[in-house]
Amino acid sequence: MTRISYLKSQFVFIALVALATIVFSTQAHAQATTSSMRIEVADESGSRIGDLPVEVTHLPTGRLVTTVTNASGIANVRGLAVGGPYEVKIPSGAAYSAERVTDIILKLDETEVVPLTARSATLEEIVVTAEMVAERQAVGVGRDFDRAKIDGTPSLARDFVSTLATEPKILVDNSVARGPAVSMAGANFRFNSVTIDGVAQNDNFGLSKNASATQRTPISIDAIEAINVNIAPYDVTYGNFVGGNINIVTKSGTNDFEGSVYYFSTDDSLTGDESDGEKLQIGDFDETYYGFTFGGPIIRDRLFFFANYEKFETTRPANTQTIENIAGVTQEDVDTVRSIFQTEYGFDPGPFATSDDDEDEKILLKLDWNINDDHRASLTYQSAEGDVLFDDFPEVAVLNSNRYNINEKLTAFSAQLFSQWTNDFSTEIKIGTKDVENRQISVGATTDQFDSVPDFAVNTFSGGLIASGNDRFRHTNELDNESELIRIKADWQVGNHLLTAGFEREEYTVRNLFLPFSKGQYVFSQGEDPLNPGQGDPLYGNLSNRVVDFVLYGNSNAPDANPGFAEANFSLAVNSLYIQDEWTPNSDLTVTFGLRFDEYDNSDPIPENPAFLARNGYSNTENLDGKDLILPRIGFNWNATDRLTVRGGVGQFGGGSPLIILSNSYSGNGVTRTFASFLAPFFGPPVSDAIDAAVARLPDPNAAFDELHQFIGFNPDVDVDALAPEYEILSTWKYSLGAEYVLGDDWIIAADIVLSENEDAYNIFEGRRVQVGTAPDGRAIYDFPAGGDYIVTNTGEGSGTIITASLSKNWDTDYGYWDFDVGYTNQDVDELRSYNRFVGFETYAFDGQTDLNNPQVGASKYEVEHRVTANMIWSKELFGDNITTIGLAYAGRSGRHYSYVFGSDNAAFGGTFLADFGSEGDNPGPMLMYVPTGTNDPLISPATDQAYLADLDAYISSEDCLNEARGGIIGRNTCETDWVNIFSVRLQQEIKVGRTAFDLFLDIENFGNLINSDWGRVDSYTAPSNVAPAVVAIDGLTNQYVLTPNASYNGTPDTIVPRPAIARIASVYRLQFGVRWRF
Repeated sequence: MTRISYLKSQFVFIALVALATIVFSTQAHAQATTSSMRIEVADESGSRIGDLPVEVTHLPTGRLVTTVTNASGIANVRGLAVGGPYEVKIPSGAAYSAERVTDIILKLDETEVVPLTARSATLEEIVVTAEMVAERQAVGVGRDFDRAKIDGTPSLARDFVSTLATEPKILVDNSVARGPAVSMAGANFRFNSVTIDGVAQNDNFGLSKNASATQRTPISIDAIEAINVNIAPYDVTYGNFVGGNINIVTKSGTNDFEGSVYYFSTDDSLTGDESDGEKLQIGDFDETYYGFTFGGPIIRDRLFFFANYEKFETTRPANTQTIENIAGVTQEDVDTVRSIFQTEYGFDPGPFATSDDDEDEKILLKLDWNINDDHRASLTYQSAEGDVLFDDFPEVAVLNSNRYNINEKLTAFSAQLFSQWTNDFSTEIKIGTKDVENRQISVGATTDQFDSVPDFAVNTFSGGLIASGNDRFRHTNELDNESELIRIKADWQVGNHLLTAGFEREEYTVRNLFLPFSKGQYVFSQGEDPLNPGQGDPLYGNLSNRVVDFVLYGNSNAPDANPGFAEANFSLAVNSLYIQDEWTPNSDLTVTFGLRFDEYDNSDPIPENPAFLARNGYSNTENLDGKDLILPRIGFNWNATDRLTVRGGVGQFGGGSPLIILSNSYSGNGVTRTFASFLAPFFGPPVSDAIDAAVARLPDPNAAFDELHQFIGFNPDVDVDALAPEYEILSTWKYSLGAEYVLGDDWIIAADIVLSENEDAYNIFEGRRVQVGTAPDGRAIYDFPAGGDYIVTNTGEGSGTIITASLSKNWDTDYGYWDFDVGYTNQDVDELRSYNRFVGFETYAFDGQTDLNNPQVGASKYEVEHRVTANMIWSKELFGDNITTIGLAYAGRSGRHYSYVFGSDNAAFGGTFLADFGSEGDNPGPMLMYVPTGTNDPLISPATDQAYLADLDAYISSEDCLNEARGGIIGRNTCETDWVNIFSVRLQQEIKVGRTAFDLFLDIENFGNLINSDWGRVDSYTAPSNVAPAVVAIDGLTNQYVLTPNASYNGTPDTIVPRPAIARIASVYRLQFGVRWRF
């Protein structure tokens, strides 16, 4: 029996026992923007009292809701605004009186249980606080962050991601390109859901890693009222995710006019420049945030507004690494190549090390309308617009012209209506829209004649790469992604059953125009120095003399390259129905069990490729039309004693798959677009003549189209992306069991275990290759098909075990108010495919394997085995009534996984050019490395340089993960980078001036590096995190491996592989000063 099967069987047994004893409970009400209250009224003997009026008042707005207890003595009030304070009481004139419960603060998406003890109406009313009597329903496996938590968290980025980083189940990784990446409980960062005021704002297309539809989060931290995070919520109103859900609700206006004006700033004088003895050469750097909030009444007690504006401006380093960390390239190489482009080609490709100016602007407008005591409405408008410079290939010497900006504009709108029709029946209606415009534009270069240039790649003799010109993937790259949402939900209280039913429809409309290589990529080699054989040509004669190695050209297959012919246009609608019963047989026990049904509508046809049909026996036109998911769930929560709560559940989660999976089938059909055609002079005329003509015209960006477009068009051999006919929507099962115990003086100890098992996970295979041989270590050798059929299918393999423990307490003392928590998470997650890239050939080839068509389960790319967090917020009035606050945050984790592979420059194992040959700068190859037993390993050819082989052997001995794999093929993701430990601090001082106040802030990120420059380093091997100690070829006569060094090797064991890429800014301390005026 496997580990996951055993654990699952034990879990199911426990769950059945719990079911038999009716130990069940509630879950949160999904992706909601509100809170709920359950009021339980009993007399002094404990008998429930029905038909008794109860009043609930939201004190900031004066909204009064009057309800009546049912026969079970329960009154449910739903659709309440998050926060508070609220007050609950029995109105005067009733047959009973009771405690008046005050200071009730509602958490987002949770139910507050408020017990009232009714007494004779002649007795005096007793006032108690919610802290004394109220209970909060636990929310599966997750966490809540209220405004106090958000305010106390150090955050130079001023975004909600900084708050998420304080939770041990959530990884916020600043070491990755396009980061920070947000992974929840070991899941792919693309499989999360983010909602803001009820509108999904995760990147449903699948380009971002930061849990947002934009590269920076689309909402200011000053506009957020509360954040609710769920890893395994068993409420069926949650949908469209496999990883986790992040639910955010914004602030609202009240009966008081309140607002703030703020300014935060940092620069290179407040930033470190050294990590672990290495000078990072960060250079010019500054960041500024400024903005305001303002809210208040339009009509007192009825209509309220809230507004937020924020602007971010920065000058940041454009290069992610120093030139010293680029293997095989020196500054002299860069200077020589740049000079040649200036003198021979007439344009300046820009420097390697430079700075870039970016900005970001956010607006939020919100109206809240208390229509009457039974109906409440909310309207939210949101916009975010900004640009971010990217350098996707830290291993490459990317000159500034080859970097690119992602310019994005998001507009979102939501309208919500919450109605309490009777004491037992309520509804919610929500509509929303989200539009995202994404334009990826190269920094590029210009000449007197041309406003852009092609892409140039120059390979150094030492194996390095210098990139310049307009980045090949941004030659034509436009994305418009729109979504529309309608949601209708009804809740009906029938005795001690709360029945929920609802309908949702979310429709996505996508326009994706992606034509890489449409201006051509011209690849040159440095060549050998004719005066010093074995050395690189210092003059780069091939580049100077326009001697090109090969050209990659792709475009629309229309004769005139009309972009519209290759544009992907499609719509996808998800229709959802759900029903649920929440049963509360008594005040300690609640059960939820329900069913969700998702049905997909995707009727836009994919152009059919007859060659694909002939090869595979089925069409490439499979889409998601008519596919569906049935998602059953059950959850429980048992207040076993007044100190112990037990919770858990079982459920299936699915949907939310990145739309790029579907978009690839529309764009990569092999009929309307050629992704990249390989054209080389050795093809001979007419190809060689056309290449000569194109190269002679450089840097003309139209030369590739004019001279080379004749060689593309519909070609039965080109790559095709397709969905298999049996493809199903991605889904997984989750099982959780947890407990929370109040120890001594309100210390809360909590522990959860979450098991996951894939039902239908992502898989992909290539349909054309045929095995033609066997490598020395027994792996397959394939032929060289002209192109690949990259077919997406499913796998049931892959599972995870997440164990979390935490300790927390808050208390008020003579020495101030303290809020403390510490948490630990252990992850054991495996997967078949990581789905860590964008287009089909990348997702196929970017995981290390021994056979790409027969992949093996390995440790997940997203697994972080150990993560520890500790947070403390202390506040006290140190002088007068001015509050001093100190926030401390620690986040520590074990290293990120990486795989040792063979460099694939020699195509030793066959396959296709784009997938198998390490053709992208950040992937040396997908073939996991055979680890020699020593320098006399019989599988290693004596033709391997013996001095290099001795250094390789020494390096293997120094790396435990390699040394343990000697004589075999090393497993995927079996090696880890070093631990990361980050301490951060926030100091905040309030200064009251009349009826207003100033807050002074000092945030210190990576405080450990400020104390000791050897501390706080953040590094990793850039995705796909494949590291090649050797480039491999196979001796056809002896069937032995011939190993040669890669570009980093400099004659010593410690240069066998390049060092991990350092996240320069994340690895040093940063100080940020801020001031906020509150009025």
